[in-house]
Order: sequence, then C-alpha cells, then structure tokens
Amino acid sequence: MIPTLKYVREKIEFFNERYFNGELPPILIKLTRARTRLGSFKCLTRKNPDGTREVIHRELRVSARLDLPENEIEDIIIHEMIHYYINYKGIKDSSSHGEEFKKIMNRINEMDGRNIVVSRLTTKRDLDLDTHLTLHLIILTDIPGGGMGITVCAKTKVFVIWTCISLMSKVRIRGFYGTYDPYFNRFRHSRKPDIYIAKDNKDEILEHIAKAVPLECDGRRIRTIRSKSKKPQK
Repeated sequence: MIPTLKYVREKIEFFNERYFNGELPPILIKLTRARTRLGSFKCLTRKNPDGTREVIHRELRVSARLDLPENEIEDIIIHEMIHYYINYKGIKDSSSHGEEFKKIMNRINEMDGRNIVVSRLTTKRDLDLDTHLTLHLIILTDIPGGGMGITVCAKTKVFVIWTCISLMSKVRIRGFYGTYDPYFNRFRHSRKPDIYIAKDNKDEILEHIAKAVPLECDGRRIRTIRSKSKKPQK
C-alpha cells in the first residue's frame, strides 16, 4: 500500500496510545517522494538570549513513493515516533540509534511481534517497486579496459556534465538518451560528471536503454535524433 496523510495521522494516534501512553502531542506530518529515506523525524530549535535552546518546529515525514506491505509502513512510522518520543521527553541517548532508542524499539517489537529495525537498507524489491515517473537524461560511456559507464544527469547540470565528460581523454561517449523508465530511478541523478561503472547489470541497463529516446547534445541544446537509431552496442 501507499500511505496517505489520513492513514499516517490515524496510525500515529493509534500507536501513540498503544506504545507511548498517549504522551505525544499532535505533530506536523509530511509525505515525501524519497526512495531511500522512507521515514524521518525533524526538530528545529533556536538559541535564546539566556543560552537555552527552544524547540520551534517538529515534523514527521513518511515516503509515499513505494508500494510496501502495510506492516512495513507501520514499522517505519513507529521508528520515527520513537525518535519523536526521545526528543519530546528530552531523553539523553548515546547516539541517534543509541541504547535508549534500542530499549524502546525492543520493547515494542517484543510486545507485538513487530520488526522495527535501527536501519532499513534499500532492497532490490524496493527498487523494483519504485514506479515514480520522472525524466532521466542518461550518458553511456566506454571506459578504459572495455567497461561501460552510465551517468544519469541532474536536469539542471546536464550541459556541464556533458561538456566535462566530452573532454575526458580516456572516455568515449557511446550514447545520450532520454527516458521516463522507472528502472533508472535506482541511479542517483548526478550534479557532477560522475560515471557509474556497469558490471553485473550491464545487460540489464542496455535492455532498458534500448527503449529510450536517442538524443544529441552540442553542450547548449538537446535534440532528438530523428534518424532511425541502432540498438545500443554491447
């Protein structure tokens, strides 16, 4: 399921009563489109003239980008609520996920057989579930040693990246493409001429690139190649 604001709000109210004795006041909730950061808790403070710090804003964020099982979404919400509880109660902890955090997390896991974890790593399943549509501008390169490189460009930096890669003496640009294929969501939109070396996923990348639109760039403009294009070379 993909969480809504109404869903997250209702879950926070329920979990507040069940796990935190109803002590947490209402908090601003925001839905994001983040893929790797599926939940977060933010707290802003300001320094008073007497040197003390005052909380001026708290918010809890949950990503609505991936269609995850409901129990996983619940665990993400509870994880961030633990951060909120520790912050609101002024509990001192050794680190962001220190002993106090783990103590609360383990209590809740044991209480209801949940699977809240300190850190949730993005899995291949998560990557495959990411169907968010956005434009990807992709430069494929041949690199020394016979390898293939891929750069997914941030749209605001595409001309700078193109120019920089074009000037690399040991790198040859093999193609420039545009696509909305969600497969390329798994690659970071780079703001620098970083080249990701395709190894085990080279054939997978080329399979998806074959469906992309070939483009050409002169460093100032991007145009669609109108002539019939060949399939990307392997």
